[in-house]
Amino acid sequence: MNQQDTVDSRLIKCAEYIKQNRYKNISLTELSEKTTMSRYHFQRQFSAMFGVSPKQFQSAIKIQKLKQSLKGEGRSQKTVGFCSLVA
Repeated sequence: MNQQDTVDSRLIKCAEYIKQNRYKNISLTELSEKTTMSRYHFQRQFSAMFGVSPKQFQSAIKIQKLKQSLKGEGRSQKTVGFCSLVA
């Protein structure tokens, strides 16, 4: 396994962490610490791999889950939005 494979696997694990903790506000510092990279290096590597910044990725995951909630449960957008804010 080369160094890039190691970086890629750490970034993939970090993306999974974001997905599993989508209701938590996760800081760039917390994410970079999970990958044992500097904040600057982590942000550059994450953006290169996923095409968006870590914060944009977090937002996209939250929006995706809210859309699924709207479709699956027949609740109004207002109700789903409020529930996501208090969760």
